[in-house]
Amino acid sequence: MKEFQMKLKSLLLFMIILSSSVPLSFAEESKTIIEEQNFFVEYDLPSKNSNPFALTTDPNGIVWFSERNTSSVTSFDPTTKNFKTFKINPDTEILEIWSITSDTDGNIWFTDATQNKIHRIYTTDLQRSEIIQSLDIPTPDALPWDIKEDNFGNMWFTEFGSGKLGKITFHNNDKTKINTITEYEIPGNYSQPSYLDIDEQGNVWFVESGSGKITKFNSFLETFEQHTLPNPYVNGSINPIGIVIDDEGYIWYTQFRTSLLGRLDPSSGQIAEFSTGTLTSGTYQLVKDRWGDIWTIQFRADRLIEINPSDLQIWEFAIPTQNSFAQTLAPDPSGDIWFIESGSSKLGFFNMSLRAPFITNFAFVSAGAKLDGSENLCGMCELDVLGRRGTINIRLSFIEDYVGNLFFIARGNMAPSGLLKDMEVKFFPDKVDLDTTRNIRDRSNVFVGHISNVQILHTRDLTPGTYYITVGATTNDLSYYAGKIIELHVESMPSSIPSFIMLIFGLFICFSFLNDKPKNK
Repeated sequence: MKEFQMKLKSLLLFMIILSSSVPLSFAEESKTIIEEQNFFVEYDLPSKNSNPFALTTDPNGIVWFSERNTSSVTSFDPTTKNFKTFKINPDTEILEIWSITSDTDGNIWFTDATQNKIHRIYTTDLQRSEIIQSLDIPTPDALPWDIKEDNFGNMWFTEFGSGKLGKITFHNNDKTKINTITEYEIPGNYSQPSYLDIDEQGNVWFVESGSGKITKFNSFLETFEQHTLPNPYVNGSINPIGIVIDDEGYIWYTQFRTSLLGRLDPSSGQIAEFSTGTLTSGTYQLVKDRWGDIWTIQFRADRLIEINPSDLQIWEFAIPTQNSFAQTLAPDPSGDIWFIESGSSKLGFFNMSLRAPFITNFAFVSAGAKLDGSENLCGMCELDVLGRRGTINIRLSFIEDYVGNLFFIARGNMAPSGLLKDMEVKFFPDKVDLDTTRNIRDRSNVFVGHISNVQILHTRDLTPGTYYITVGATTNDLSYYAGKIIELHVESMPSSIPSFIMLIFGLFICFSFLNDKPKNK
């Protein structure tokens, strides 16, 4: 028991450290453009200081979340606006419930690190004598974290404390009858598996938060395949956390100590990392919506982030409540996004039916080109930075009634914070003047408001290779950011004095020295 308490204290310290003070790159305003357009709705929870955390939605659109300080799971009906609370254990004051999910039948499953159990709420049969079913995990002090259902109806969960992956099977596909709980030990030490996702082939992918790896478990061969992440901050410390698989099969992950997100190509093992528009903001859980876009949340910056994996467009929205400490989120069947604000005891809603104030695109056109709607926009933008310089053009498209000023910012994956290192990005011009371009429209009759030349410069200290920069525009109140991730191919900078000239000069000096020697008589 003492060892379990030490493990639990260690993990709680890991979760508390996320709230450490970090300078943010975005300012705080009282009334933002995003608030005025009603993108967000926030609901106060009935229980204050209940420490809500894990979140999911069921097939009927009901929102479910855990309240750790009251050892409860609560549902919220978006139609009636009613909350309903299920007390998990009246004898336990606090339950560390870190993950919750709905199975295909609509029943709710969640992990319980305090009691070392997996629980299920029979939401489809609330007349049962026992609505809540509890399953003991075979390994003591396992600290179960995430749980999800695969395509065959099995439930998979990670064991943060024991370094194992667990599987729950059922008798003849009857979900009411548990067959076995099987555990698989993850190779290596200090793995600390956290969030997981399952691909179409039934492979279970999960994050090893302790050892800094993304790991695949082949559920048929029962074999592990581990991929070590490139970020140097993962050495022995807990760094990667969230994971999701996009529609193309790429594995995305977050790093809660940095502003970086990563993408693993499972076929080649190649890993690319991208920065968000906010510096050292702490990205956490990852989910995918019904259209295939992926979402994450930044608890240090109070920001909700959407990424299109196909063309690497990125949008960031400031959550209205400051210091919300939002970490978990979930899409509902309609595609809207729900999230938990642990710091303010609120349930947040993001309306996907509204149009963003503007979007960002890039085009390879001359710097002085006029906007005529015929620019050749790039999908996945790649740019060769030859010598010391590369250029691309940024084009902004606005909704009809957008009013406000904008300015540009750029981030990169050269440093974990997202700051550009050994590289500079300049914009010409660096601000948007809407009045001079109000009547310009593109071929889709969308108002096109601005085009700027983007100049990318790097120093000799930047090692040649492939980098990713995130370039975009933000509103003056910093409540909305729209950008795009650009792949840069940086080549070696030529020497200021060509090498062959240096060679000729050296030979000239040598011959001069030899000719100056006194001759023997």
